[in-house]
Amino acid sequence: MADSMRSMTPAAITQRAREATEASAESLAQYAVDPALPVRMVVAQRTDIPEQVCRRLAQDPAPEVRASVLVAGAPLPVLRELTFDHHPGVANVARHMYASTLAPDR
Repeated sequence: MADSMRSMTPAAITQRAREATEASAESLAQYAVDPALPVRMVVAQRTDIPEQVCRRLAQDPAPEVRASVLVAGAPLPVLRELTFDHHPGVANVARHMYASTLAPDR
């Protein structure tokens, strides 16, 4: 990913992020693997992510992307997977959200 990023200008990254914002849910897979972190963040923050794209983003190397998946409302299987995340901040938020989902009246 880093090599691809070197050839992208800030304007190109902004354009890709804009495209990801406006893209249909069905076409988000291509943006979920974009070399630019801002583009993947845009996708992760959407609430209409197909589950397979959400699963991909839940494995992103950037903890910011994985955390954004949580905030956007990850499906229960993805939420549970993120409770075991190697980044303590992501794992803690996921555990809290998972516990709240299992016992919402607490």
